[in-house]
Amino acid sequence: MRDANGRSYEELCALAEALRGQSRLTESLRAKEDALSLLIKEYGPFHPQTLSDSLAYARLLYDESMFKEALELTIQTKESIERALTEHHPLLPQSYRIIALIYQAQELFFEASLILKKEIELRKHISERTNESLVDAFDLLATVYKESGDDEEHQVQLRNALELVNHDPGFPPTRIVDLALRLGMSYQESNMVTESIRCFELTLQKLHSLEDTDRSKSIECSLKLAELYGEMEDWEQRERSLRVALQEMTAQKTSDDLSLELYYAVVHHYQEGRGLSLCLQDITEAFHSIESSVSPGSREHVDTLAALGECCYLAGEYEQAQTVLESALKVLQENTHLSNEKRAEILHNLGTAYVATNRLKDAEQCFQETVTLHASDDSQAMVARAYSLYALGTVEKMMGEAHKALSHLQECHTARLSALGDTHPLTKQASEAIARIKEPKQEQASQSSTTSAAYSISHTAAEFNTALLLMNEQNFREAHALLEKILHVLERQLGTEHSDLIPVLEQLVTVQSKLGREEEARTYAQRAATIER
Repeated sequence: MRDANGRSYEELCALAEALRGQSRLTESLRAKEDALSLLIKEYGPFHPQTLSDSLAYARLLYDESMFKEALELTIQTKESIERALTEHHPLLPQSYRIIALIYQAQELFFEASLILKKEIELRKHISERTNESLVDAFDLLATVYKESGDDEEHQVQLRNALELVNHDPGFPPTRIVDLALRLGMSYQESNMVTESIRCFELTLQKLHSLEDTDRSKSIECSLKLAELYGEMEDWEQRERSLRVALQEMTAQKTSDDLSLELYYAVVHHYQEGRGLSLCLQDITEAFHSIESSVSPGSREHVDTLAALGECCYLAGEYEQAQTVLESALKVLQENTHLSNEKRAEILHNLGTAYVATNRLKDAEQCFQETVTLHASDDSQAMVARAYSLYALGTVEKMMGEAHKALSHLQECHTARLSALGDTHPLTKQASEAIARIKEPKQEQASQSSTTSAAYSISHTAAEFNTALLLMNEQNFREAHALLEKILHVLERQLGTEHSDLIPVLEQLVTVQSKLGREEEARTYAQRAATIER
């Protein structure tokens, strides 16, 4: 049978495809409609091929966002299928799928979910059932629930899909990876840490079973695991996940953004003092992996150098820390558009590194410049300026310049008194430092006392000050996490019996008591009491 222009059904279908390939969509749809009309004339409206082509045409209308026309044709075709064919015919769930897609596109999520549930029930009972179609239905239903804001049902349907895929060897591992990764991310968003870890571990296992592994996806998954293990305070597993990611990055070049994210994750783990075997060499190798991808003179260039310099300092490699931080400072000097806040941070850390090697005059210059960078009168800048003044006064005291030290420490005390009040621990710290200058005790100069002084004005000391501020704001949970980090860093650098641990332990006693953890508070108190002052 041919149309008025002498074209057969097959010729019209071929023409429709050709026009679609040329993006002549209106003409393509018209040709497809003409082909369907011929089919209806030849076989009638209830023939299986007519019904199949009607659904195919409805899907084309949907693809072109002609939702009203697509819905009318699909519903009409569905009713014809139910009338002419068996109730479990494979064409029926296909019609439900198209209706669901149309409802989803129109954001009619409740209606879409009802239709998809009908499709799933049909697919479970039809004789020509395929797990692939059923998984697709669960997957689409999960997406509909996600778009409607129902995270719990979203997770249920993803689990249904994942269970089918996981128990059917016919599915490629990539399908398991996709479902497990999405389910893991959904669990993470819902703060379901254990369930999320299980999914990401499965994802990583399947990724490593592939011959052509997606390195970026593997690194992304390992970073997710590291983050989650950190939340569980399982530091061994967090470090394992970071090492897996580092190995992947070493094996193949990944995106610059992902490489930077991994670098900072490794740095953060090391700076927290949680590393079991992670060492400065690992940090350095990670830095070299991202060095070529960082634009010279950019903020990222400064940040990555500053992070490496801090790690060198924490590792006790003070001269190396000075070299790296001097490089960061040079980049800053060549790019005046970068913030004074970052410049002050680097200068302070560089000054601390100079103190650790007894280069006190250089340290003094760093802290003097840092003080000038905090010239604002707002409360936050005043606290930062006081912090720099405390560091400057400490160095001047070490240099034997008691008069200058006293002047700067008194200025520090005045600023803290104004910003924090007379009962705040930081204000008391400045008072005690002033008292020690006014009533000096006999002190024996040694390398250990120099190192101890360096720690009293280091980045760790800044974090300790932040913890005190958090406590002052009644934010005890965040203060606890930060104090625990500081304790681990000091234990690694100074040993478990050093007197500089006592202030941290004392604040942990207070924090744990405020959180209602009396047993933990007693443990910290007992430990502080055993350390010689």
